[in-house]
Amino acid sequence: MIATVLIVVVLAVLLLYLYGRARQGSAQAASGSRSDEFLPAGHFRYYPQIRQALSETDWEYLAKRAPAASRRRWKEERRRVVRGFLAGLKEDYVRLEKLGRTVASLSPALNQELERERFWLGVRFRVCIAVLRAAPLGSRWTLRLLDRTAATVGSMAEKTTAAMYALSELDSRAG
Repeated sequence: MIATVLIVVVLAVLLLYLYGRARQGSAQAASGSRSDEFLPAGHFRYYPQIRQALSETDWEYLAKRAPAASRRRWKEERRRVVRGFLAGLKEDYVRLEKLGRTVASLSPALNQELERERFWLGVRFRVCIAVLRAAPLGSRWTLRLLDRTAATVGSMAEKTTAAMYALSELDSRAG
């Protein structure tokens, strides 16, 4: 189950990266400038490294070989890294939410459905972030919640991209 989620997340990130590069190249060619607010999620792509840093195998290795002070420092560093990642993930989500609102405002036909989906994704994301900030690191349920939170950002990116394509199709039919 987790492997499937990770594969889907990695594929979504790869698609977003490729889409962002293609869009960035065409936008720079057209305008000569770049606006960061319309780039796809940037921090989200580091999720596999964060997940690996929180693996149980690292903790088990340190528990056997490192003194208590080193384990404590390691745990504090991991907590700091995860909090930084969560802040970056929130930044990614806010950026995608803003882009999604912009896309939805351009098409009244898409607006209502997108707003409803974005609302529920936003609620889920904000609850997950709040719980993760208070949760102990390394437990299985914390890692599953981190998986769900990252997947929520991936889902938001996927829905925003789909809305952009739908808007593009509506525009090409009208024109």
